[in-house]
Amino acid sequence: MRGMETITIPKHLAGRDLLLVPKEEYEALQERARLAPPRGYKTVAITAAQRRAFEKAEKNFAAGRTFSLDVFRRKLGIGN
Repeated sequence: MRGMETITIPKHLAGRDLLLVPKEEYEALQERARLAPPRGYKTVAITAAQRRAFEKAEKNFAAGRTFSLDVFRRKLGIGN
């Protein structure tokens, strides 16, 4: 068993609630927070057809089959 370590708590932190967390656990919490959607964002369920369309779009993008915003606007019949 290790000897007791002494730490000094700065005055500006004294009197506040403090928490001692192992580094690995703290890093895991940081990663989880990083991956979580920002507050105020809602997640919604998508239909099977929407999922298939999204997967198809991902495959097209990965294969380099994309087009510019101008081409997209022309396809939709939207002028600049």
